[in-house]
Amino acid sequence: GIDIMISLDTSGSMSIKDFLKQSRIEGAKNILENFIDKRKGDRIGLVTFADSSFLKCPATINYNLLKSIINKLKNEK
Repeated sequence: GIDIMISLDTSGSMSIKDFLKQSRIEGAKNILENFIDKRKGDRIGLVTFADSSFLKCPATINYNLLKSIINKLKNEK
């Protein structure tokens, strides 16, 4: 497998509903979940950013944990 780090914008602009009648953040979360479901044996991590950046999940093969963290993300104001 390979190592992949996802960088996701969680700023207020991601609350705009211009992505198939859903917010940008919800659209991104759906795309990420589909992407993760297609990976096999790759370590994937997640960094979010708005005013500051945060490591939300170090690189892991625990895809259920990663998707759980992604599902709980909200926009940072």
